[in-house]
Amino acid sequence: MKLLVTMLLAIISMSAEARLGENITQCDQRYNSTGANLSVDQMDYISKLITGLNTTNVVYRYDGWKIHIGYLNGYAVVMEYSRLDNKDIDASQARMIMNVNCPGETWTKEGYMTWVGSNGTIFKKKVLKVRLESALYARFVGGQKKILQQSVPVPGGSL
Repeated sequence: MKLLVTMLLAIISMSAEARLGENITQCDQRYNSTGANLSVDQMDYISKLITGLNTTNVVYRYDGWKIHIGYLNGYAVVMEYSRLDNKDIDASQARMIMNVNCPGETWTKEGYMTWVGSNGTIFKKKVLKVRLESALYARFVGGQKKILQQSVPVPGGSL
């Protein structure tokens, strides 16, 4: 019986998974076909997953999950999943999120609660949520940090 319940939860949860690399239209069709599943909670939009030019953040509430997606140039590059009932995501749910987003990928544990996939995707298990970061996201964030670290000449001298 326990196995049956676990399998049913897996099947139901798989329908709630967006995928890294999908565009806004694909994710919107999956989660917001009725127009009722976009989060209206302003707190969901205070913490952005990605910022900068050509970025968008969208939070969906769907099938018991809150799915926060950061888009770069219209494609999902970073995602956070949390349960609406504020319960922790168990190991089987975390593994399912990894496999649905990155089918066929092999994972290597890199530090505490962090795994790196064979294509460069980073998976982090946090308290009450999991986070997926594509390799493109890592390059984008790394590039932003380099820009900020460069000294920028100020007209008329330094500040």
